[in-house]
Amino acid sequence: MRERSRQLAFMAVATGAAYYAAARVGLALTPSSQAVSTLWPPNAVLLGALLLVPLEWWLALILATFPAHLIGELQGGVPLGMVLSWYVSNCAEAFIGAACIRYLIPRPVRFDSFKRVAIFIGFGVFLAPFLTSFLDIGFVRLNGWHSNAAVSALWLLTVSEHDA
Repeated sequence: MRERSRQLAFMAVATGAAYYAAARVGLALTPSSQAVSTLWPPNAVLLGALLLVPLEWWLALILATFPAHLIGELQGGVPLGMVLSWYVSNCAEAFIGAACIRYLIPRPVRFDSFKRVAIFIGFGVFLAPFLTSFLDIGFVRLNGWHSNAAVSALWLLTVSEHDA
């Protein structure tokens, strides 16, 4: 039991640290004139972490990314409302992708066949980002963050961000 607690603590800290580093990279890739990043690596970090751990650890890993997300985005000059909104959509994206992949690929999750790679790409790279891109746009509009951007252009940026 103690060993599992140590493993969980390690995964939570590692996931939070990797998420923070990825957020800094994502913010560096965000043009100041745009509401969304060209590439947002933290979602991939969280998706990967969720695929590696037992389901009962998912909540702990999601919560472990919150301080990293908060600090990283606030340092990037993003308003608190937008930071909190994007945390919800980032977690939703990772959760949807990981849940679909874990449902269709038995544990341990391995990408050792064309079918398994296709499942990962279909759900983790396309479906989850596509679905949550609408949530991202809604949050951007709700928070008035770069509200002068056209919805279609914002959606295209959001989809390309997640698919990259």
